[in-house]
Amino acid sequence: MRKLFFAVVLVFLLSLTDYKSTAKAAEVQDKVESNQTNDDNKNEDVSNLSTEELINTIIDGELLVVTLYDDIKIGINSFINSSAYYKNLIMRNDLDFTINYVYEHEDDCYRQNKIYLLKKIIDGFSLTREEVIRYVLAEDVYTPNRMSVPFVYRCLDSISNDEVNRIHQSVLNLYPDLYGHCLHPASYDYNCHSYAWYSQNHLTNKRWLNYPNAYILDYSYEEVTDVRPGDLLCYWDYGEYYLGESQELGYYISHSAIVVDFTNDFDLQNINTYQYITLRSKWGRAGVYEHSGSYCPYFNSALFQYVKAYRPRVSETIALSNPSTNTTTTITKTKVIPENASLNQNYALYELNVSDSIDYSFNIQSTDQLRIRLYTIYMQALTISLDDNCAYGVYTTTFSTYLLSGTYYLRVSFQNINSYGTITTSIDCAHYHNFNSYVWRDLTFHNSMCTLCGPNAETHVVSINEFKKKPPKFYTCMICGGPASAYTPFYEKNDLLAHTINGSLLLPNGIIILVDEDLEAYLDGKLYFVNDKIKEENIVLYLEKKEQVLEYL
Repeated sequence: MRKLFFAVVLVFLLSLTDYKSTAKAAEVQDKVESNQTNDDNKNEDVSNLSTEELINTIIDGELLVVTLYDDIKIGINSFINSSAYYKNLIMRNDLDFTINYVYEHEDDCYRQNKIYLLKKIIDGFSLTREEVIRYVLAEDVYTPNRMSVPFVYRCLDSISNDEVNRIHQSVLNLYPDLYGHCLHPASYDYNCHSYAWYSQNHLTNKRWLNYPNAYILDYSYEEVTDVRPGDLLCYWDYGEYYLGESQELGYYISHSAIVVDFTNDFDLQNINTYQYITLRSKWGRAGVYEHSGSYCPYFNSALFQYVKAYRPRVSETIALSNPSTNTTTTITKTKVIPENASLNQNYALYELNVSDSIDYSFNIQSTDQLRIRLYTIYMQALTISLDDNCAYGVYTTTFSTYLLSGTYYLRVSFQNINSYGTITTSIDCAHYHNFNSYVWRDLTFHNSMCTLCGPNAETHVVSINEFKKKPPKFYTCMICGGPASAYTPFYEKNDLLAHTINGSLLLPNGIIILVDEDLEAYLDGKLYFVNDKIKEENIVLYLEKKEQVLEYL
C-alpha cells in the first residue's frame, strides 16, 4: 500500500534513459574497447600498479561503463569482462584490507560512494539501477560547514511538457485545494531534500539528495522548537534507510519542507494542529507546492513517526538598523577559533536581523586567510564582491552590500580548516536619510526632513532643461518647488567648475544644475562632482548664463 501510494503521487521514482545510443555512451565504450587492445602489454602495466592505485583507477573512470546499459546485470558483466584493472584487482591478496582501508580513509564522499559500489560488485551483490545511479552518478554537495553530503546524484532523464502536466494533474486529483499553489513545475532534477537544504533555484538545481542528515550531524543546523518562517520542517520515518546496508532499519528523514508561515494555533508537538502551518516543498518528481503541514502525501501515520524543525546553528544574533542620528554606528564581534577545533568550533555564524533597507559595510580581520559567506534566511548564498588584502600579517576581507529588511546569516571562518586564532567582524551602519518632505528655506537652501534625524539643510537642485530656457534671475527647485537664486559669484572663464561625468554642474553657491542621467544618483545620495574637463555644451551654457547675470546686475 505504501509503495502504491507513492506511485500515485509520484513521490520517488527514478529511471535512466537508454545511453547506448548517445554520444557519451559511444565515447566511453570506445575508451573501454581501446583498453582491451594489446592485452599482454596492458596486463603487464596493470601488474605494476599497487592495489590502491588499481582501485583509484577503476573508480575514476572505468566504473562508468556500468551505467551504459538499461539492464544493470549486462552493465556489470561488461565491466567485469572488459576491465583489465578489475581482473587484476580481484587476484590481489590484500584486496579486502586495502579496499576497506581506502573506503574508510576517503574524505571525498563522491569517490567513497564509488568505492562502496565496487565493493558490492566484488562481493557479488545483486544491484538495482537506482543503486548504481546513486553511487556512480553521484555529485558533490557540501554543507555550510564543508562536510560532504552522501548519496547525492544527478538525474540525467528529461521530462516532457505532457509529463509535467500529467504529474501536476495527478497531484490535483488527490489534493484539489492545491489548484493555483504550484510554485514550480514537476522536475526530475531535484527532490524535496535538495530543494529545502541545498538550493531553491529550480532552474539551476540539478542535485537529487537522498539523505540530508549531514547538515545536522556537522552542526550546520540544530533542532529548534520555537518554529519560525525560514526553518526546515522534517518528517521522520522508520524503516530501511538510505545509508544502511540491505535490510538495515533505522530512522531517516522521509520529507523536508520550508516553513512559510503559521498561526498561533500551531503546535509543533501536536500533529492535530498542522493545518495551521504553511509549508513550501518539492513533492518527489512532482512540482514545488505551497501547502499546509497536514495537506500533503507525507502527513500520514504510515509514512512518518515524528516531525522535527531545524534552523542554522548561530553563534550570536546581531540587530542591524539605520542609526537615528546622522552618524555611523559600528558593531564589532569576535570569535576565537581554538587549535584543533571541532566542527562546531571552527566558525562563527551570525544571524543578522536587518530592520532598515540600507547599505551595510563589513570588515573581517584575522591572522590567516578568511572564508566569508553571506546567506539569505533560507541559507541560499548571496553574491557579494569581496576585497581581500594582507598588511603587516593581518588578513582583511571587506565588502559592502545593500540589504533589504529581513533575516540573513553571515558565516566567517578560516580558509584553512586547520587554522586557529581570533576573527574580528565589524559592521558599519551609516545613517541613511529617510526624507519624507522638503521645506523651502531661502533662495539657496531648503530643509530635507528626515524621519530619523530631523531637518537637514541642502542646496536647491535645478533641472538643466530649465537652466537653459529661463532668464537668469530665479529658477524652480526640483526638490522643494521653491525659487532658487541665480545671483552667484560666477568663476572667471578659465576657472574650473565642479561637475559630474554626465554634465551636471555644481555652482559656486552650492546650487546643483542636474542633468536627467544623474537624477537617480542624486536621489540615492551617490552623486559625485569633480573639477576637470566637462561637456563642451555645458561650458558654453555656463558662460552664456554668466554673461546674462552680469548684464542683469
